[in-house]
Amino acid sequence: MTQSSSLSVKACAKINLGLEITGKRDDGFHELITIFQTVDLADELTVSLTDAGLQLSVSGDFPVPSDGSNLCLQAAEAYLQAAESEAGVSLHLLKRIPVGAGLGGGSSDAAAVLRALHRLIGAEVDLHALAAKLGSDVPFFLHSGTALGEGRGERLTPCPTLTTGHIVLAKPQLSISTREAYSLLEPADFSDGSRTRQLFDYGCSGEQLLDRSYLITNGFMYRLEKRWPELLRLREAMMDMEARLAMLSGSGSCVFAVFPTPCSAGRCGDMLATKGYWHHVGNMVHCNPDDK
Repeated sequence: MTQSSSLSVKACAKINLGLEITGKRDDGFHELITIFQTVDLADELTVSLTDAGLQLSVSGDFPVPSDGSNLCLQAAEAYLQAAESEAGVSLHLLKRIPVGAGLGGGSSDAAAVLRALHRLIGAEVDLHALAAKLGSDVPFFLHSGTALGEGRGERLTPCPTLTTGHIVLAKPQLSISTREAYSLLEPADFSDGSRTRQLFDYGCSGEQLLDRSYLITNGFMYRLEKRWPELLRLREAMMDMEARLAMLSGSGSCVFAVFPTPCSAGRCGDMLATKGYWHHVGNMVHCNPDDK
């Protein structure tokens, strides 16, 4: 059999408009409460059905493994098994989202594979259950937009109010694994989640989340900025460019800032370019670009 069908899909990055770690579970995972928000920086995946086998090729700005450790292949295998399909899958990943940045690139890629295969094969499978087994952030990327995440991040409540803002992402040379970030936490870094939950409630009542930016916090930020002071210097430099908010995204190492106008965001991008930082100037988005 030759290639029978193919689909290209976007895999958007995310930022966290608030992230509180509320405790550690008996199974070793941490409980958290966060507000996920997708942005327009995106990887691109081309998913093709083939005769047999699973293959992944990778190109773009950020090299990642193309073996079985890649979540894209794990997602394809999980979907085919759940669908009881004997089809093969060929994947090509164009990587634009930096790795170890707290932007959810690997999770978003995995969700994009699930969405694409569901459109190509159309089997009656529980995508959310498959996504949750692949990673805590993966279920969010099945729908994207703005959502409250609880538990490990897999319990989701969409926010009906669209959050808008001009954003700048910036990443230093260092990358931080999720495991490493969690290992730095101490009990003093845990909180009850009330700030993030209050922020989400404002969004559900029709307010712009950024109008309550004083509630936005990140439970990783103190430890990570203490361990890597460059993160603090980067965040302060972005605030000095008239940002409404500058915050670590997820477990780092990317810092995002929100600006009132495209021009002010662009000026921040120019500043980051002179300092040699990887950066992206863009916007928040509210649906997967391929979901029409």
